[in-house]
Amino acid sequence: MGKRKKLSSSEIFQISMLKDKLNISNQKIANMIDRNEKVIRNFFKDRENYGQNYHGRKSSLTTRHKSLLIRGACNSLKSASKLLVEFNLNVSVRKTQQLLSSCEFIMNRKQVKKPFLSKQNIEVRMKFPINHISWKEEWHKIIFSDVKRFNLDGPDGLFHYWHDLRTEPKIFRKRQSGGGSVRVWEAIGYLKIQILFSLTTR
Repeated sequence: MGKRKKLSSSEIFQISMLKDKLNISNQKIANMIDRNEKVIRNFFKDRENYGQNYHGRKSSLTTRHKSLLIRGACNSLKSASKLLVEFNLNVSVRKTQQLLSSCEFIMNRKQVKKPFLSKQNIEVRMKFPINHISWKEEWHKIIFSDVKRFNLDGPDGLFHYWHDLRTEPKIFRKRQSGGGSVRVWEAIGYLKIQILFSLTTR
């Protein structure tokens, strides 16, 4: 059987977490990630310089720095540049992005939009259909309205983050008001529905 490849960045991250946080033995770690125990032992002999014993340009990121970047990026809104500032690393933003993109369990994705609903909001919304289930002609006096805001400084929702695929997607709360925008208001009622219907049946 041919020689297996060196530990990937994701394997290094797993090994470091299992050893540093849970203090699991090398043999158990090897069994958990399906690797030879000797590979794990060699990694801990010189974890700072693991994978750098080759000809050519050396990586400016040590194993510890890579683990810090991956751990700091997981499910955070920090950009690559902010991570470099936080850990005081003298590495290019592009190189950091490449490192995070190569990680098997992290991907750069857009946050899921979800309006904020308090406990009181939820209770009121649940009571509304129950209290009005018997309405018939009463709906003729009701107007439903809504407002849409168009930001002049860019669209809402463009919040990307490095998502850990082993966890649930991250959710952000939408802004409901603010400056630098144009609002469009619309109302729909029984009379409007009647007019639309008569136009389509002529």
